[in-house]
Amino acid sequence: MFQSVRFMLVQNDRPLFFREYSSRKYGVLPFYINFNLVNLPYDILFTVLYTLIVYWPLGLNTHAENFFKCLATLLLVTISAASYGIFVSVIAPNLQVAVAMAPV
Repeated sequence: MFQSVRFMLVQNDRPLFFREYSSRKYGVLPFYINFNLVNLPYDILFTVLYTLIVYWPLGLNTHAENFFKCLATLLLVTISAASYGIFVSVIAPNLQVAVAMAPV
C-alpha cells in the first residue's frame, strides 16, 4: 500500500515538475533529492516501528548488534523499494500503468 501512495505522489507532482522544469526554475536532480528528503523521515519512522513490533515476537536473536543489523537491512530495503517506486512512477504515463508495472 505504501508504494501506491508513493506512485500517487509522484504522479500528482509530474505536471508541476514539467511546468517548473520547462521554465528552468530547477532541474531533475534537485527535485529528486527534495522528494526523497521529504519522504525519508516517514520511511525511517515506519521501518523502525515495524522492526520494533515484529523483531522480538518472531523470536529473532535478542542481541542488540543483531537487532541493529536487521534494522539497517530493512532500512536499505525500504529506501531501495522507494527508489524503485519513484522510477516506475516516472516512466509510467499514468497511475494505473505505474501500479501495473510495479510487480514486474
